[in-house]
Amino acid sequence: MDRSAEVEQLVVEFMARMKAADTTGMAELFVPDAATLLVGSEPADWYSGSDATIAHLVASLERYGGVPVELGAPVAWQIGTVAWVADQVTLAFPQALIPIRFTGVAVQGNGRWRFVQVHLSSGVPDMDLLES
Repeated sequence: MDRSAEVEQLVVEFMARMKAADTTGMAELFVPDAATLLVGSEPADWYSGSDATIAHLVASLERYGGVPVELGAPVAWQIGTVAWVADQVTLAFPQALIPIRFTGVAVQGNGRWRFVQVHLSSGVPDMDLLES
């Protein structure tokens, strides 16, 4: 396995487009395929297929504007044309700093890397889940 600076840069681009509410450029970062998946923290945040993934991201950015995200230090690894990446980012709202975990799987095709799976979530203690 090798470190993948290109996929680490893909995370940087994703977060920059989220921060800038770049709805036009968001689709470029995902594989246009039924296999593409976006998972978030909310119970209903499960978007299968690139159409649903992009529609959700665009609707969210249009509704809320840019996301005040601050990168941590993304680390990506690859084997051939498949890579996975993880980062601990922060949503830096004026009223609160929210730690978010980011993971993704990217594939290389036509000379570029794009996401086929992204997962953004906030950590919740196991006891909070058991007591709810």
